[in-house]
Amino acid sequence: MYRRKMILVAAFLLGLSACGKQNPDHLAESEIIETTESESQQTEIEGAERVEEEKESFSRIMTEAKDMWLNFLDYANDVEQYVVTDLDKNGRAELIISSMGGTGAYTYSRIFEVNEAHDGLEEVTTDFIEGDSQPDIISFDKPVTVYIDQDFVHHYIVEDFLKVTPAEYHTVIYDLTLQDGQLSHRALSSKSESYNTEGGVTVKYEDANRAEITEEAYQAIAETVFADANRKEQYIWGWQDLKELKGLHDKEIRQKLDESYCKWEEVWE
Repeated sequence: MYRRKMILVAAFLLGLSACGKQNPDHLAESEIIETTESESQQTEIEGAERVEEEKESFSRIMTEAKDMWLNFLDYANDVEQYVVTDLDKNGRAELIISSMGGTGAYTYSRIFEVNEAHDGLEEVTTDFIEGDSQPDIISFDKPVTVYIDQDFVHHYIVEDFLKVTPAEYHTVIYDLTLQDGQLSHRALSSKSESYNTEGGVTVKYEDANRAEITEEAYQAIAETVFADANRKEQYIWGWQDLKELKGLHDKEIRQKLDESYCKWEEVWE
């Protein structure tokens, strides 16, 4: 007789689908199913095979559409990075291309998502205004905090640092979301720093309505705004150097995209 046990099949498959780790505490009781040891092993094998096929499909689609995204950042930049992830958790991976450079430390990003038919890549529309500095979505190895609301919308907390003049700096904390192929951002709070000729500095903190707030309120703005969120998570994304893809063969590009996708992991608190 097979020994019966409780396994978190949903947690296993979810973790594999992101090539990362998932906290089983996030699962509902209905997702915990009883099965035999033999059946669980078969489920794990089949799940791993499906995820591997899905991952390879994403990288193949992105590579076949490389003319859309690989060379559009040919102008001079200090940083050019890319990452493969799934911001809205809809099962269709996104490829984010982002650059940062210039005296003002401007960031410019474009996002491409695997289409619903899983046979091509389409660019995500954004509410960014041409000429404005965009959120500094490149996180390198720094964890990114995300709040999941009652509607399962993922709200990513990102900053945008801007050097306005040699003596004036501006930082904005943004809420970034991806829904139905539309990337949106909204300012939650801001910090302004002004330096005088004697080396003194004046710092001002404001909320989204331009009302002055304390430094503590500025630092805690995301926790305040999303106090009613279902849960809070932190991710490390697999950002990599875009310039390394230039001149590579398609097979090598696919391998690099796979590598980025599988560097994703959740940071457990």
